[in-house]
Amino acid sequence: MIQSHHALSGTTLTGPIKWGLAGIGLWAVAWILRLPNLSIADGVLDHLWYLVTVLVLCPFIAVLGARKPGSKVWGWFIILPLCLVLEISAIRQWGNEWVPVSFFMDTPTMTGFCIVMVMGLGNYFGTKHTSSVFTLACILILLIAPYSESVPEILPGKNSSRIWATFLLIALVFRMKQKAASEKNGIANQFPMQSIWFEFLDSFGIVWGKRLMDQMNQTGKEQQWTIHLELDGFINNENHKLISTLEKAEQEKVIKAFHRHLKRFVEPEWLEQRL
Repeated sequence: MIQSHHALSGTTLTGPIKWGLAGIGLWAVAWILRLPNLSIADGVLDHLWYLVTVLVLCPFIAVLGARKPGSKVWGWFIILPLCLVLEISAIRQWGNEWVPVSFFMDTPTMTGFCIVMVMGLGNYFGTKHTSSVFTLACILILLIAPYSESVPEILPGKNSSRIWATFLLIALVFRMKQKAASEKNGIANQFPMQSIWFEFLDSFGIVWGKRLMDQMNQTGKEQQWTIHLELDGFINNENHKLISTLEKAEQEKVIKAFHRHLKRFVEPEWLEQRL
């Protein structure tokens, strides 16, 4: 997550990364508090682990608001209220007791959590992170399923689920790190227009990617470009193939369009470094 924060500097995604760091940090704290000599009540651990799952979802919802100027207040007006809504069931069960009883999720809370999960993680289906967010969805299901009143018997219990989820998360992090290293050379050799598009799409997801694609194509239509943008990259209008070069005059038009349409997502230096 720290490496991601550095890689995404100059973009509005540094905010979502901070939510991710909070989630991972609380995940580590939850394991530390599980040590036998600390004698932490099971009810406290249940509530803590549920809060972990809520915080892990927060970065993905934060991405949906990662556009200036709204990105500066999205966390206060959307993310925090969302966390409160998802935590209402847990807070209500805590009651006035110092030590809460074991936590369980009622059907409305479980349904709400799943809807938020689909909204957040679904934004990255169709990008290079599709398999990763699918794995993360499985991890979150492992963590929350034991809280359900009607959990399937084939699923492991709370402690086993947390162990499996943690191992899967570690494996996911290593896999993403290896994948990023193997793709580094390919990105460096890619036509700059294409690499900028794919980096934006894979970082901000399908929702903002589709918005940018529509804006770029509208600009291209007005300026009569010989190319257009699809999810697969910039396509030649005549032969419908991915472009690997572009005339200087038209390339300057595309660069200006990128600057205009991306100014609410990235700093100018972010674009200049990739051109």
